Amino acid sequence: MDKKYTDSEVRGERSDHPDKSYAADEVRKLFFTENAKKKYDILTGSQKTFIDRELDDLRLSRSSSVSRKDNSELQQKIVFEEQNNQVIVTEILYDDYRNSKEYKKAQVRMYDMNN
Repeated sequence: MDKKYTDSEVRGERSDHPDKSYAADEVRKLFFTENAKKKYDILTGSQKTFIDRELDDLRLSRSSSVSRKDNSELQQKIVFEEQNNQVIVTEILYDDYRNSKEYKKAQVRMYDMNN
């Protein structure tokens, strides 16, 4: 398996939900493989927002029978493994929006509007 990175190394220090208190055994540690870390670093704003929400849900939820989280609108998936009180994110799958025709058209429109 690739080198594991902790959640704080990948996403920086994240604030826990201040309106809720969680017992220490309810909060699981997140780790990322090197490949998942690289893919996380490339994400754009809306893509990163979904991924961050899902990662926080993984940290704060009990174990489940699923091994991935999906977002069909943004065509994203988080593939993970659960071991004891840890979640290891092995892969983040998504369409590279910046290479899509829609993104390139939007860039041309924004350039035209600003010039």
